[in-house]
Amino acid sequence: MGSLGGQTRRIVVGVDCSPQSEQLLRWACKQADLTGSTLVAVTSWRVELPGLDPASADLDVEARTRRLLAETIARALGPERADGVTLHPCASRPADALLTQARRADLLIVGPRGPHPLKHLALGSVTEHVVSQATCPVAIVHTDDHRGAEISHRRIVVGVDGSPCARRALHWAIRQAELTGSTVDAVLAWEWEPLYGVYPYGPPDETWAHNAEQLVRREVAELAPGAASIVHGRAVRGHPAQVLIDASDDSDLVVVGNRGVGNAVTRMLGSVSQKVARHANVPVVVVHDHDQEAEG
Repeated sequence: MGSLGGQTRRIVVGVDCSPQSEQLLRWACKQADLTGSTLVAVTSWRVELPGLDPASADLDVEARTRRLLAETIARALGPERADGVTLHPCASRPADALLTQARRADLLIVGPRGPHPLKHLALGSVTEHVVSQATCPVAIVHTDDHRGAEISHRRIVVGVDGSPCARRALHWAIRQAELTGSTVDAVLAWEWEPLYGVYPYGPPDETWAHNAEQLVRREVAELAPGAASIVHGRAVRGHPAQVLIDASDDSDLVVVGNRGVGNAVTRMLGSVSQKVARHANVPVVVVHDHDQEAEG
C-alpha cells in the first residue's frame, strides 16, 4: 500500500450494508487502488433497550454486524478484493464512528442520505454532519447514479474563488486528475445583485466579468507548470451552486471547498457545497479549510 511521510494512506467508507452501499464500496475501492491506500469499511449500531445487558448485546450484535459487513463487501468487490478491506464495526452512532475514523484518513466516503430520505430535499443528517465536521476531505457518492461505472469523461470540475479553501480544493482536483488522466475544469462563478435602497448602483457587468476572469487566470498562473497544463480556468456568471451543478454534466467528479470568500462577486462556498453535494449526479468531494493533506 502507498504511504505519505512513512504513514500508510487510508480511505474510510461508511457502509450501511444496504444494496445501495455496494456501489459506494466499488467507488471507494477504485479510489483506494488509484492512491495505493488501505480501505477501511465502517458500519455502526447502537443497542438501547430497557433491561438489556449492553455488554452481551454488543458482543452478539458485533458478530452479526461484522458478518453482514463482510458479506456486503464480498458481493460488491468479489471475495479476493474483499480480503484486503479492513472491517470496522462499531457500537456507536454512525456520525461519531465515521468522524473518529476520519481523523486518521486521507479521504472519507459516504452516501448522500439514509435509506428513507425525502429525495433531493436534503442531505442525510449523518452525511451533513460528517461533511461539516470531518478533518479530511469527504466524498459524497450518489448511489442512485445509473450512468454506469465504466463511463469516464476524464474531466473533473472544481470551484475556485481565490480563497485558501478553494485553492486546496483545486490542488486536490489536480492530484486526482493526475491519477486518472483527466483534465481539470476550474470554474469561478460570479454574480452581482444590487441592493436597492442601499447599493443601487455599481460597476457595469463587464467590470465584474473582467475581474472574475482576472482572478481565475491568476489562480491558474500560480500553479506549477505541469499542473497548469491540465487545468482550464473560466469565469461564469450565475449562482455558484447552480453553475457547478451545470458544469458537472459530462464530468466524473466535482470538487468544492467547504467555504469561501463570501463576497458579492464569488459567493463560494459554505451552503454552496451542500447544494452541490445534494443535486450533482456525480460524486462530490468537499475539501475543508483545515484539511492537512489538501495541498499535498
